[in-house]
Amino acid sequence: MGAGVLRTGLAVDRAGVPSASRQSRSGITASFQRSRSPSPYGFGRLDAFGILTNEVVGTALGMPENVRVPNAPVSYPFLWNTPQLEWVQWNGTVHIPLLRNIGEVLGVFAQLTLTGAPADRFKSSADVHNLFLLEMQLESLEPPRWPEHILGAVDRERAARGKALFESEAAGCSACHSAAPPYPLTSDNEYGRRFIPITMVPFTALGTDSQAILDFSIRTANTGPLTEVAGTDVALTGPLSKVVFQEVMKRQFAELGLSELEQLEHSGFRDDREQARVLSYKAGPLAGIWATAPYLHNGSVPNLYELLLPTEQRSKMFHVGSREFDPAHVGLDTSQGEHTSLLDTSVRGNSNAGHTFGSALSDDQRWDLVEYLKTL
Repeated sequence: MGAGVLRTGLAVDRAGVPSASRQSRSGITASFQRSRSPSPYGFGRLDAFGILTNEVVGTALGMPENVRVPNAPVSYPFLWNTPQLEWVQWNGTVHIPLLRNIGEVLGVFAQLTLTGAPADRFKSSADVHNLFLLEMQLESLEPPRWPEHILGAVDRERAARGKALFESEAAGCSACHSAAPPYPLTSDNEYGRRFIPITMVPFTALGTDSQAILDFSIRTANTGPLTEVAGTDVALTGPLSKVVFQEVMKRQFAELGLSELEQLEHSGFRDDREQARVLSYKAGPLAGIWATAPYLHNGSVPNLYELLLPTEQRSKMFHVGSREFDPAHVGLDTSQGEHTSLLDTSVRGNSNAGHTFGSALSDDQRWDLVEYLKTL
């Protein structure tokens, strides 16, 4: 790698490149070790919160006793509509997309200073302005449309019956989920902005895997150098991490010399004063839902048809990682392949229980509803 950098002709410290390269490699290797789970995450899943928390309250604080084994994998969420959503995490923790983005890069190799001289704290290689620009690019991202020329024509009569079911009390879908645009919007906030409202469902009522929420809501850490900022020597890691993200953001706003209006723009014209709902999972709009398997926040249900089944009838084990689509059940091909990995729903953090709103439907009604979901 060092030789490649030198061949570019850039003005670099040639003698220092090999040493810097080894140091970077060592840091990445150590991060991989801290991020290991007792069970492989598999494709498209990661304990994002567990890993970033380890990097913030363990590595950056210089307190390895705060590190915990990541054990709550979540599925990578789809990106369309996210800049417009009222809440921007799997649970109700963050309103400001920029704070979420800062947390994400701190979990994947961004540098962060939390120790040493107070004047140096909250320095970070996370580029707040570029993270804002990336979020702005997402505003034009449209949900994908079901490609009938590839995956087969939609049965319009069945889909019409499914739409009626979606909007009925029998299925209960529309009580929590918006279907297709135009979406309902919140009232104007104090900055005159509206967002797509999100229904927050308590995890105890939803019945889905609780590990991600429990890790967020009960995990604690010694605050060490941040005791004064946290106001305590032992703090919940969720709120503590959020304080770090806010301080990184504020420091870079100051360093960039952003005006108050520019700061509001970078923050999506939002603030985080609304009470967080850390014990609830979000139920967002379903546009493009056909393209987002596997389902639930932890990716534990392979297709839309199984999501409408009672828990005991869902697949207990299936393979992820195939690039083949299952247009009948609307999900990914779950057969074993050369580059697939096994998802075992009996493993901690992998439960496929809960979200049983379609379990009382007849099988014919389930297929009607699946057909309608293809059209969103």
